[in-house]
Parts: sequence; structure tokens; C-alpha cells
Amino acid sequence: MDSLTKIFAKSARMLAAGMLLPAASIPAFAQDATHVIDNTAIAEWTVGGETLSRPSNTVRLVVENVPPAPPVVSLFRFSKGPGASATPLPPTMCTGADGPSPVTFGGVYSGLETSPASILPATAIRAGEPLVIQVDFASKNVNAGAIDTFDVVITTPNGDRSALRSPNLP
Repeated sequence: MDSLTKIFAKSARMLAAGMLLPAASIPAFAQDATHVIDNTAIAEWTVGGETLSRPSNTVRLVVENVPPAPPVVSLFRFSKGPGASATPLPPTMCTGADGPSPVTFGGVYSGLETSPASILPATAIRAGEPLVIQVDFASKNVNAGAIDTFDVVITTPNGDRSALRSPNLP
């Protein structure tokens, strides 16, 4: 048995004896408590046929509950006015009884360019005017290698509600 295998074997024996608590068994983020992780390494080696071992100092890690930051919702309106920024927008889908279908602009908004869209921050819009909603919610970014989705419900002061999936991709 090589020295590294002996270290792991000894750690396993100590764990079985209740002397160590595996860090993996303690959640790094818990909703209701602060956790303490105590970690002491054991070095084991062989010199002249004799097995020696020494514990290191114990390191105590306090893992505190940190609530996720709330989402930040920003509203934008289409505008070619001064200060507008060109932002590519993904296609918007609307899901109804017949399944998802792409949203198209009609009337005065027919042909409105969305890739890139020319938008400005908005605090109000007119009835029927398209609105761009940006939701920044860092705690919903659970997979750095993929586009994550989550549900959003937008409610107005007069009680109108709209359920959205972010991002709303085809």
C-alpha cells in the first residue's frame, strides 16, 4: 500500500470512528443555519519500515447563510431617440392553447427591428406599446455552461398579471 493510500485509509477509519465529519455531508449553503466545518488532515508516511503519522492543525470554516440577492427588473421601450442603445433581443415566444408561436409586431410597430433593437430605459409606456423586460437574477444562474430559465410573474398596480419564462427562447 503506498503512502497516499494509507492516508485515505486512515481518514476512512477516523471517519468511521466519528473523529472526522466529511465536508461533503455539510451543505455549503443552507436556508436556516450557520454551519461549522472542522478539518484536520492526517499525514502518514513510512520511514525505515516504520509507519509514522501526524495530524495537522485543525482549520475551522464557518459557512454562513447568505440570502440570494433579489432580482433586478429593468424596463425598456423601443426608441431611436438620443441615448438609445442597440441591443440584440432573442425571438419572443407566446405559448397558448396551440403551443408556442413567435410574437410578431403589427400596426405602427410592424417591421420593428429586434436584432439589434434600439431601446431606452422606460418608466412608463403607452397601451399597446411593446415593452422589453430585463431580469437580472444571479442566484438563478445555476449552470455556467448553459442558458438557464426561470418563471417570472409581472404584476401591475391595477392587478394585471403576465407570466413569463426567462429567457423566452424558441
